[in-house]
Amino acid sequence: MKPHLLMLMILAACCAGIEAHADAESVAGIPLYPGASSSGVESSQKMLKDSGYPTAVCRRTKDSVAQVVTFYRGQKQMQILGEPSKDNASFAGPAGASMSINSPWVDTQTLVSSKDTMICIVARK
Repeated sequence: MKPHLLMLMILAACCAGIEAHADAESVAGIPLYPGASSSGVESSQKMLKDSGYPTAVCRRTKDSVAQVVTFYRGQKQMQILGEPSKDNASFAGPAGASMSINSPWVDTQTLVSSKDTMICIVARK
């Protein structure tokens, strides 16, 4: 194989990896909350997908609702819906996406309550 073709293939693979990583940092144009985990929220995410949201991603964090709200208020593409409370908040995102922030929340499979904060992003696309 010619050296310049090999370099083009390597560059294309690197760029594809960068694009995939960038996509993993946001969902439906909404950035994922830094440090939030997908562990233990799978049943809530599945419930949202089963109820008509093909794009549904949930994460959890030990940060308070207020801390999460502060982060998303700083995102230009996000618009807060109503007045947040100490337990929950909602945002509208780009292209019809939306997000909810809740604490406490209940695992929809085990029905166990969790005192950390769950963030769910959904979109109909």
